[in-house]
Amino acid sequence: MTRVSVTELSSRFQEFLRARSDDPESVHVTDVQALSGGWSRVMYVVTVEDQGAQSKYVYRSDPDAVDIQIPTSRSDEWDVLTALDGLDEVSIPKPLWFDSEGTDFGRPAIVMAHVECESLLSIARRSEPDAFPFMAERIAELLGSLHCVIPEQLPPQLGCYPDWDTYISSRAALWREAEPPGLAPDPFLRLVASWLDANRPEPVPLGLVHGDFHPANVIVTNDDEYMAVDWELAHVGDPREDLGWMALAAGVQPPDLVGSDPDFYATYCKAANLPAEAIDEKTLMYFVALGSTDCYLASLERLGRVSTGESRTVGSAYMAKVSPGMARVIFTAMQRHDQLSRG
Repeated sequence: MTRVSVTELSSRFQEFLRARSDDPESVHVTDVQALSGGWSRVMYVVTVEDQGAQSKYVYRSDPDAVDIQIPTSRSDEWDVLTALDGLDEVSIPKPLWFDSEGTDFGRPAIVMAHVECESLLSIARRSEPDAFPFMAERIAELLGSLHCVIPEQLPPQLGCYPDWDTYISSRAALWREAEPPGLAPDPFLRLVASWLDANRPEPVPLGLVHGDFHPANVIVTNDDEYMAVDWELAHVGDPREDLGWMALAAGVQPPDLVGSDPDFYATYCKAANLPAEAIDEKTLMYFVALGSTDCYLASLERLGRVSTGESRTVGSAYMAKVSPGMARVIFTAMQRHDQLSRG
């Protein structure tokens, strides 16, 4: 897989759109800019003139194999995007095309409509703290609406489980299974797996989990609409995983918007059609651990590639710093959970 060249992407994108235009010669790519904020995938904003009108698109694909931090499927992501785009209760940037085989772009790629927006994290970092509770309320409403999506509305490859306990067991098993190919025997993985099994909270209905929900993956449009983006880790699971991951992310990507709003979880539960007792501090600590499963275990796999010399990228060095920090947050959450259990 070759690197994504801006010049090559501009040429390929122009030919891609010309093949779909009634007036091919009027189609011209006028600008290609890397989209800042994301690091797991290659993303560009492509500006196009067509018959005198200007349009913008977002191009999204995998980076080179050596630079992939968390292996995910663009095909699965496309299926998620198109499923969500068909639901009235969910608003996302519109998915337009999918080059599944890389015939047009040289690698599998998704093309979406561009939305004039800014990430919520960027807005929060230049705002005064008294604006945070309003932002938190909007996040609660957004996440709650996403968590109303049921498994039957999603692609089957996102997961199908006979019951909640089977799903939790499958997630705990991932921690046990991560040890054999790891860098060395890791009792922490066994500890987390056993702890997740032994401290299960009361179940809620399984549904859509974003998998990487936090303010950097929420955009605010020029019309003040909040949208979730970057759906590559979406799966069917316990929706409270997103709450746990968001709590973990707040520690490394301040400010903590949720902590600014004492009514956040009440607003969330109402929007998600969950009982108020579905989430409290003890339950949240459980989902800090469970919600980190995909990202933490992927970071260990990445470090394994470093140890064998397969990868020596900046991203790998970043993971070497991130993994121990995540482990500390997970362990601290487990300790706090146990402390709350003892009263």
